[in-house]
Amino acid sequence: MSDEKERAPIRLPGHLPPKLTISFWYQDWIYATRPGAPFEDLEICVKGLKQRGFNTARVSIGMTYAFRLDGTPRGSIEFGPPVPGTGKARFFSAHDRRHDVLERLIRLLELARKHNVWLILTSWEYQDRACVDEPEVRSDLVSVSKQRRFMYLAERNGAG
Repeated sequence: MSDEKERAPIRLPGHLPPKLTISFWYQDWIYATRPGAPFEDLEICVKGLKQRGFNTARVSIGMTYAFRLDGTPRGSIEFGPPVPGTGKARFFSAHDRRHDVLERLIRLLELARKHNVWLILTSWEYQDRACVDEPEVRSDLVSVSKQRRFMYLAERNGAG
């Protein structure tokens, strides 16, 4: 027998649907955009979520790719294959090109609103910075101390 008190069910905020069906997009939506790549046409991808029964996408938003440490927009940056040395593989070769991550994020937010899709925003930049072919961006990421990283990301994502 447990000493834990019975917990009341979690109630979702009224603006959310009663059930979130979640698709995980990772970071590929930012840079897998070459012809034939999974995210070549972002609107088709967002509409496709609904067609496949999803109403939510969990996306890594790349805030440090979009903004410098001082909060100013970074502009376009160069991406390479997410796994170094795999640039010849068909899927990974779709990744290397320049992207303005902030511009792409704004487009995703607009499309999500248009198609009534919810987004769960996450950040994987510290783990996956190898795909960024910009030494300044990688340097910015590692320059934030481990003790400060959660707060740094919270501040970048508007929660701080």
